[in-house]
Amino acid sequence: MSKDVVRQSEAAVCRSGDTPRQRIRCGASTTDVLLSLFCLVIFPLLTFFEDELRPWMISRKTAAGLFDRQSSSPSLIRTDIPQAPWKFVVLHHSGTESGSVQTIHAQHIRRRDSAGNPWKGIGYHFVIGNGSGMRDGALEATFRWKQQLQGAHAGNALYNARGIGICLIGNFEKTAPTTAQLATLQNLLIQLCSRFHVNSDDIVGHSAVRRTACPGRLFPLQQLRRFVSSSLPASTAP
Repeated sequence: MSKDVVRQSEAAVCRSGDTPRQRIRCGASTTDVLLSLFCLVIFPLLTFFEDELRPWMISRKTAAGLFDRQSSSPSLIRTDIPQAPWKFVVLHHSGTESGSVQTIHAQHIRRRDSAGNPWKGIGYHFVIGNGSGMRDGALEATFRWKQQLQGAHAGNALYNARGIGICLIGNFEKTAPTTAQLATLQNLLIQLCSRFHVNSDDIVGHSAVRRTACPGRLFPLQQLRRFVSSSLPASTAP
């Protein structure tokens, strides 16, 4: 019998479950032995220490938690009470370089209506920050939205009663809204218009219902309307 045949017969005795030492005795090649070592020793160690070896990555457990929290996060417009029959969205700017729900509330609570009655507080339903006073793009619902109360923002009885008032911090006569503000506003508008079947034509600037420059000449109202119209289902879009 030739030496080649003897080697083949000896190699045939090796089994896939043999240890690397047994494979050497059986005449397995160096490549086979190294592959076995990697699969049985090195790879399990890499898996066990993956967080320490790759600190620039988050673990699978952490990633799963992020997706779980994202999928279960509450809607931007959800309330704990029945929602009013809103028909319009009225867009505003604060006319200031900085601001927040708290600062606007402090200003508005000192105002009085045409009958001399004091305001309840901030007149808007939502405020979107610009990075000065609130985080850039941060969205906060006010007590008027949480309690589904009519607004005090339009200077028009119909649009106060049936219009959702959204104020973006900034003076858009001088500078345009930030990218983060517009992204938040687009998301909010899609949710509101879908929920209340508001057509894109019924998204109006404050200047459409009262003589004012608000929300400013640099506010991209028409682009927002087109975005909402193209994003809404056919049954909601005009």
